[in-house]
This record gives sequence, C-alpha cells and structure tokens, in this order.
Amino acid sequence: MDHAPLYQSKRSLIALMAIAASCPFAQAGDYGSVGASSALGTSYAGYYSAGQSDAAHRAMARREAQTQEAMQLLSEGRELYREGKYKEALDKFNAAYSTLPAAPINDQRRQAIANNIGDASIAVAQEYIKVGRYDEADKLLQDAIRLNPKKAALAKQTLEYMKDPIRTNPALTPEHVKNVEKVNTLLHMAYGYYDLGEYDKAIAEFNKVLTIDRYNVAARRGMETVNRRRSAYYRAAYDETRSTMLAEVDQIWERPIPVEIPGDADTIGTAPDPGVSGATANLMKLKSIIIPSVSFEDTTVEDAIDYLRRKSVELDRTVGPNGERGINFVINDAQPVGTTPVATVPADDPGFGEDSMESTEPAPVAAAPQESIRTRKIGQLKLTNVPMLEVLNFICRNAGLRQKVEDYAVTILPAGGNDVDLYQRTFPVPPGFLRSLSSSLGGSDDVSDTDPFGSSDSSSSGIRPLPSAYNLLKKAGVQFPDGASAIFSASNGTLIVRNTQGNLDLIEQLIEQTRGESQQVRIMTKFVEVTQENTEELGFDWIVTPFSVSNDRSTFLGGGTSEGSGLNSSDFTQSPGGVSGWPVNSSSTDSHGNGLVNGLVGGNRTGDFAISKNSVDNLLTSTNRSEATQKSPAPGIMSLTGIYDEGSFQMLMRGLSQKKGSDVLTAPSVTAKSGETAKIEIIREFWYPTEYEPPELPNNVSSWGNNNNRNNVLDDVLNNNPAQVTSFPVTPATPGVFEMKPVGVTLEVVPTIAENKYIIDLSFKPSIVEFEGFVNYGSPIQSTGVGSDGKPMSLTLTENRIEQPIFSKRSVETSLFIYDGHTVAIGGLITENVQTVEDKVPIFGDLPLVGRFFRSNSDNHIKKNLMIFVTGQIIDATGQPVRGNSLPTTAAGVETALPSADAALLPPM
Repeated sequence: MDHAPLYQSKRSLIALMAIAASCPFAQAGDYGSVGASSALGTSYAGYYSAGQSDAAHRAMARREAQTQEAMQLLSEGRELYREGKYKEALDKFNAAYSTLPAAPINDQRRQAIANNIGDASIAVAQEYIKVGRYDEADKLLQDAIRLNPKKAALAKQTLEYMKDPIRTNPALTPEHVKNVEKVNTLLHMAYGYYDLGEYDKAIAEFNKVLTIDRYNVAARRGMETVNRRRSAYYRAAYDETRSTMLAEVDQIWERPIPVEIPGDADTIGTAPDPGVSGATANLMKLKSIIIPSVSFEDTTVEDAIDYLRRKSVELDRTVGPNGERGINFVINDAQPVGTTPVATVPADDPGFGEDSMESTEPAPVAAAPQESIRTRKIGQLKLTNVPMLEVLNFICRNAGLRQKVEDYAVTILPAGGNDVDLYQRTFPVPPGFLRSLSSSLGGSDDVSDTDPFGSSDSSSSGIRPLPSAYNLLKKAGVQFPDGASAIFSASNGTLIVRNTQGNLDLIEQLIEQTRGESQQVRIMTKFVEVTQENTEELGFDWIVTPFSVSNDRSTFLGGGTSEGSGLNSSDFTQSPGGVSGWPVNSSSTDSHGNGLVNGLVGGNRTGDFAISKNSVDNLLTSTNRSEATQKSPAPGIMSLTGIYDEGSFQMLMRGLSQKKGSDVLTAPSVTAKSGETAKIEIIREFWYPTEYEPPELPNNVSSWGNNNNRNNVLDDVLNNNPAQVTSFPVTPATPGVFEMKPVGVTLEVVPTIAENKYIIDLSFKPSIVEFEGFVNYGSPIQSTGVGSDGKPMSLTLTENRIEQPIFSKRSVETSLFIYDGHTVAIGGLITENVQTVEDKVPIFGDLPLVGRFFRSNSDNHIKKNLMIFVTGQIIDATGQPVRGNSLPTTAAGVETALPSADAALLPPM
C-alpha cells in the first residue's frame, strides 16, 4: 500500500517543496506532477519519476478522482440537508463515505462525512418515527451513535422518545399514514365535486373514503350536506312534476284539430316521406313517379323494364343520402316453389305418347324448360300521364308476370305458384337446444304438452321424448307455410329449416337467445296520482218578517217559505237575549218542520245542497245510511239584522273558498333474471266477513215497564211514579264466513333482454290495492215503549251493523319494449269533475249592483291525474348498472343516444 508523507509543520512543508523543485524529475513536465488539496487545507507534491510504473500512476489518479467525487457528493448532501431533504442527503453522505478511498490522508474527510451521516440519520429517524417506521428509525439512531459520538446524546434522546408509549403511539404504521393521506386527498376531491355541483361523483368519493376509514365522520357529514342539496333539487322536481301533471289535466280539454288522412289515391304523384325506407319507400316512389307517355309494341319484357329503370332515375324527385335516385328492378327467371312444370306420359311408353297400344298409369317426368321471361313480348301498350306503378301492373298482366316490391328492389317473377319464397338454412345449435326452448316457452318435457290427445297418466315411467322441433318452433311463433319444414339432428347438433326469410330470421333469434348468458333486469314502476279539489262559493240568505205597507194595516209584505231548502232556525243567527222582535226564533220553522218561513231566497242552494259529494265517500265516512244522506248549507260568514216597529229582517252571507291537494306516489321494484318470472308482494292480509248469521229475537219479552200490565204503567203515571222503559236481549247479525283480501303492492314481471343487449322485452302486471273503509248494509233493530211522560217512544235495541269493505285498486297488465335505463309511461287516467251552480231570485237577482245580494254561486273543480311509469335497467351480478347510473347527456343535460349502439337499433329522433 502506498503511503503519502504526513507533514507535521508548515516549515517542513516549505523545505520539502524547495528540495523537490531542485530535483530533475520536477522539471520534467511529462512525468512529474504537483497536487494540492484544498478541501482540508493539506497539499502534497507528486513524486512520480519516469521509472515508476504506469499502473501505480493510474491507481493514484483513480484515488484522486474518487476523492474529488466523494467531496462533490458531500457538498450535494449538505445542500439537500439545508433544504430539509434529509433522506436524499443521507443517501448522498453514504455514497460519499463509500466512495472516499481509505487512506490516512483522508481520515479527516472520512470523519467529517461520518458526522454528516450521523446528523442526517437522526433527522431521517425523526421523520420515520412520525410515520410509524420504528424499526428503520431504531437502526438509523444506532448508526448515528456509532458514527457520530458528538451527537450520541441527541440520538439516545430520540431513541428514548421513540420507545416511550406515552409520547409515541406504538400502533402507528406506515400503511395508516398512507391511508390518512389518501383519505385527505379523497375528501378534498369530494368537496371539489360538491362545489361543482357533481353530487353523484361527490357521493362516490365519500364512499371511497368510507371503504378506507369506515368511521370517518367527515365523509358522513359531507354525504349529509350533498344529500341536502339533492333533496332541494328533488323538492323542486316534485313541484315541477305536480304543476305539469295538473296542467295536463287542463290540456285534456283542448279539442284536437282534425287531420286529413290521405288515401291511396291521394298518395299518387306525391313524393315519399324522406323518413320512410325499405319496401314502403319503393312503393311510394312507384306511386309518385308520373310517366308522361308510354308506347310499347312487340317489346320484350327486358326492354320494357330497362325503360322503367331509366325513367325512375330521370323522374325521381327524392334523393338518397348518397345522392342516388331511381328504383332497382330485378328480373327473376327462377320458378317459384310448387310450380315446377311436369308432363305425364305412360309409364311403359317408350316415348311415343298417345300412340301406345295399351293404357298404363302415368308417371310424372320433367317437361322441357320454359322460355325466359326476359324475352316475352308485350303486344301493344300505350299510356299517357300514368304512375309507374300502373305501368308496371299493365306490363305484368300483358306478359303473364307478377311483381314483388322488396326493400331494395322491385322483382319481376313468373305468375302462378305461391307468393312466398322458401329458403333452406342449416343452423348449428347448442346442446340441449330443444329442452331450453321448451322450458322457455313454459312447457314441460312431457309429450302431452304439445299433443292435446296424448295420455296424461302420471303413473307411467321412463324418459319421455321431447316435442319435435317443428312443434316447438311453431309454439314459439314461427309460421310454417306450405312446403316449409324443420328437422333437428341430435347427432351433429344441427337444425335444418326450410322456410321464408322472415321466419328463418326469427329462428336464428331463438337460437341466439338460448346461447346468451343469463342477465338480470331491475324493473321499477311508479304510480303517481295527483288530486286537486277547488271550491269557491258565495251566497246570501234573507229572512224578512211581514210588515205593513198600507196606512190601514191591511196590506203586508214579507218573505215566503223555504220548503225543501233544508234550512231551519239553527242555520241563522239567534237572538243575543233580551231583544224583542228578532226575526229568527224557534217559531220560524213551519208547523211541519219542512223549512223556514219568511225566507226570501229559499230556493237558492248553498253547501251540500249545491255541490253533490261522492256518494261512496259519504257512506265510508258515515256511521249509517241516514247520516250519509244528510246535507248542510255553507257556513255563514257575516249577518246583518234589522228590527223595526212592525217587522224585522236578517241577511246572512254564506261563503267558502277551499283548496285541497292529495299526492300519492307508489314505486315498487323487483329484480329478475332474463326470461324468468319475478313477483314481489308488500301486502297485509285483510280478513273480512262475507256472510252474516241473521239476528235473533226472544219469543217472550216485556215490552215496557217493570210490570207486565200496561195498567200498572198508567197507574204509575197517575201517581207520579215515572214508568221505566226497559229493553230485552237481542242478538244482532253475526259474521259467519270470512275471506282474505291482500291489501298492498304486488308486482309481477317477466323481463327478456334482446340480442343487442339494449332492448328489454317486458311483460309485467303491477297492482295496488288499498282499503278505503266499511259500508254498513244493516239497519237498526228498534222497539216501541212508553216513556216517563206516558207517551210512546222508539227504542233502538241494537245497531245490527252488517259491514262490508270497500277497496280501491290501481293495476295494469301489458307488454312493451323499453331501452335499457329509459322510462316509459305505460298508462294513466285523467279525470275532472266540474260542478257549477248559479241560483238567483227572479227580478231581484237581475237588479244592477244590489242584485248580487240575491244570487248564490257555487263552483267546484276536482282534478285527478294518475300516471304509471316503468323503468328497466340491466344490471350485473353485483347489482350495479351495466351502463352506469345514468345515461350520457349533452351539455344542456338532454339524454342522447345509447353508447356504441347500432344506429338501426336506436329509437327514431
């Protein structure tokens, strides 16, 4: 190992440098070198000679470079330490300590680096203690005690602080600190979404906080704040929905403007609607294109069709999306199914036909090919200003052809045969296809399900065969015209079908449905019922007692009678007491109790006499039928009474202004797998009697008094001993047979997800049954007796109540298609009951100004709006929507089309 000389004094250093300057090798610049280190104030002179080896020279240069690198790392570490980046500073110090060469000349440098390592270790250990990294902090403090004795006291003090369970939480872990930082970040993000009005995203961020810290109060309080904002919005939506539904009630009174529906004749010459496509568009084009002149004479069908093709392009006024015009025409020479021409010859005829010597059974053989319909001739046809459809009809009748308007072309076919074209396709089907199809159709594997004449003996054993593919497909709605067939091969799992193109497409859909995985659908229904009742009423009642209108008191003027009005003295203001001549008293009612006397407006109706209430509601709120039929006038607001020498009057103003609203919202929901039935019932079992035992009366009873003799009763009356009317035991009508009625909400659904995974085929039956009350169909059982005053009186022995319940039911049963996540209104009921009464006294009611005091006006409006909505949403196995909680919206908040869906599957705009 090379050792550099140690210089004990400055004087020795100067002497050695002078000697070195005089040496020959110091003057040889190629080999000699003088080095100095200013890091610790020490210098040295190189003493390489030309004879030294290059290896030693390179080793010394490498150690010098390492020393400079270590000093650079030390300088960078001190800078990081001053910036508070203790961990990065510690890494720099450790790198400097390991880079510095181990030489006596570097001892002071090494000690200085070690002191810096000790300081940085203590600083990093204090940071680790804050985040629960106790093991790493303990190691760093032990290193600090070993490397930097000057800071050993501080390191030991920090070590004691770390191990003190009172000042340091021993349960603290780095994961907890990370979770705290993550929770803080999520809380800031959640409140940021809250400030932006993104309440759903804010709730999602708060939920993430609770997954990390389930007892986080800040998250719960934040969710409470968000929900208050959402509730404010929902209340505003409630007000808007209610006002809209009430406005729809008024809108129902609008009479629609009649719209003239054009017939077939009206569509000729009219351009087709741009929104119409397919065969309908081609048919409308044939009707709308008017050909000015047509002249055919011995013209082939092919030439005539070419002429129509050119004219369709020339005269078509509609332009397709790519600028195309006209109609495609196709001539099909193929013979239709069932029309292959055959000729019959005798079976044994060698080919001579009728010249055969003996008659034999004919055998069918193929006839010679017919001529092509392209070369058929059109004798003579001349037309002027006719639609192209009529020209095509004339051509086909003249040449013995028929046309078929399809989606993309008009096909010219030979006449005769069936009007349907049959095609054959082979479908690979999954295992158990027939069994899956049978179960999806609601049938069983029993052959008797499809054969109405099959045996239904359940005692038979063995495996029963499945219904044929033909029967199952027919049960599924597939039509099989003449010549169509369906054969299932279980050996290779194929289904061979010969049918029309439309039926083949339907069969393909059935096969794909059996391949699809089971999906879940959440069905939510809403019954929204809004009722508003407004009543406005104002009227006047007059009582005028007779007064003299002549000097000889022979002529009197006063009010008339109020018979039939239902008013009596209690409906007017009574005398306050001590006032004579008051117009209304107990004698104001006539002798028969039919109504008031001296009434001036007795025929004017108010209250229940003017506005008829619902009879069923009256029965439900009344204890008996007589009470349900009772009526009362409108309440009196203010009275004016006048008393004169010979008469008096009283005017009573009756008025009423009422508004009553009732809003009912019921929203049952249920989740079911695709193709399966689900039913939810939220009901109460309501038992009520349906049959009653008749009431029973005793055979021998005492009618009245304590004695059995009426004379005893009369004696008691004469002797001032009041008779006591007593009753006898009576058994009222008793319930005998009870029946249960489910009261509540019932929802039964069968959702089926279409192949495109966007449309839901929904069959459902929601029902809401509510108990309204009882109606008493019984009558009281009464008896007669003698009261204490000796007069006959009526005594009610029992009410004999025979009560039957009244239920209200709101239900709908329907099938419809609905897009995933969309809401559809499936039914509703809008009613309005208007009652208007305008009564007046003749002559008096027609007077200007004062005539209003002799009129009675009543106005009652009852509006009801019941709407039924259904929402379908496809969900996954976790219960989350497949396409998120909401549909994508535009900047204005309007729902847009479903994402990534085929344009042909979307609803029309």
